[in-house]
Amino acid sequence: NEFWFEQISNLNRKGLSLTIGVHGWITDASEVPSLWENNDSNEFETKYTLVWERKILQDLGQAFEQLAMDQAVGMAITETLKHTTLAAVVAAVAWPTSLLKVSSLIDNSWSVAVNRANLCGEELAIVLMNREKTFGKRPVTLYGNSLGALAIFVCLLEIAKHERSGDSMHGHLGIVDNVYFERACISRPAKEWEMVRRVVAGRLVNAYSTKDWVLSFLYRGSGTIANVAGLSPVQVYGVENVDVSDEETRLHYPFHNE
Repeated sequence: NEFWFEQISNLNRKGLSLTIGVHGWITDASEVPSLWENNDSNEFETKYTLVWERKILQDLGQAFEQLAMDQAVGMAITETLKHTTLAAVVAAVAWPTSLLKVSSLIDNSWSVAVNRANLCGEELAIVLMNREKTFGKRPVTLYGNSLGALAIFVCLLEIAKHERSGDSMHGHLGIVDNVYFERACISRPAKEWEMVRRVVAGRLVNAYSTKDWVLSFLYRGSGTIANVAGLSPVQVYGVENVDVSDEETRLHYPFHNE
């Protein structure tokens, strides 16, 4: 499995703080480092991107791109977006037939990618809980979009589980400073969000879009669409929700463009 960190700022020295960006699906594996290069940064910050499962995420991203480029599907998407609200997409029957016919193009890739995102999150938790070996004791800020957000959520949940199990959390609760999710592929109960919130020392921000047809399509008929963080506010104390519905809808979403 592909999992490694690439430093993209302050290459010749260590900053006082650390930022890690975790990408979601992509259309070109070579673009991963550039997704985070334009994030606001300063001379006291060291920035990394976590490179993970690019082949799988590229297959998924290209499947979405192929859908959007198809003229018939594109027209169906455009028409759907004119009328889309969260309630309107709860039932699969709300989707145009032309979209449902091509669902097999992405469903298998999606299932594989979600599984790998969970594994990525578990691995990231191990790295952060033993961060002195790699990053030192610097506070960490995490940025994640789409499936990258899911990986971060799983990471934070793993850290929280160590606390609940009675494992020593000395140095663990202070690992993560701020967390920023954008159009997150996260459909988890409030109880898990509360656990995650406890291990984030600073801000936990959820940027969502009620017009994100990709997430709506992926969670169609799942029964969990009302809980998808990328589509609606997370109703948990301490989570800051930001509505980005008026931003341009894209197939993948580097956070620095919002």
